[in-house]
Amino acid sequence: MMTESLNCNIVLLPRGDLAGKAIAISHSLESEGVYFTLEDGVLYPHLSLYMFELKLANVDAISDILKRLAARYSEFNLEAHRYGQYAGYIEAEYLRTSMLDTLQDEVIATVNPLRNGLRQKDVERMERAEGLELENFQKYGYPYAYALFRPHITFTRFLTSDTRPTDGLLPISELDGSFDRIALCAGSDNGTCVRVIKEYELYK
Repeated sequence: MMTESLNCNIVLLPRGDLAGKAIAISHSLESEGVYFTLEDGVLYPHLSLYMFELKLANVDAISDILKRLAARYSEFNLEAHRYGQYAGYIEAEYLRTSMLDTLQDEVIATVNPLRNGLRQKDVERMERAEGLELENFQKYGYPYAYALFRPHITFTRFLTSDTRPTDGLLPISELDGSFDRIALCAGSDNGTCVRVIKEYELYK
């Protein structure tokens, strides 16, 4: 009998003003043909730290980990430095900081032993991976760990992978902002977060 598990994502959640801008940008792109549109309380704007398959029996253990981390890290004020586009996704990319890197390191080190193998979509991706991405899959079940960590907020994914002009969007500096909560979220298609399972405010 297989252990029950859930596709999950540990994320940083943006403050309301930044979340509102991300949702507005997502809606502004909807008419171009997209897989999803961000919505408050439905599809959450977020910055991913670690996507993994969670053993449901370990929800409380992971909640305890996040609670401890929230008591040690203050909110993150991050600088958006460009719009990124890849495989139809469009996003705001943020500059990495040493504190952000350390947080991801701690999340992966403590949560990795509690995960339940690979997410199904990652089984397929791992077959095509190579180099450091393959190594990360093998060790952590997640390609964008450590050296490949790329903090960002995704606005949507277009139905086609063509690159779009971004001059009609907000100047990228308008997406500088604060991330004040760490959360365990249920994940779904295209890297979306569809439900917040547990969230904790970072200390002020």
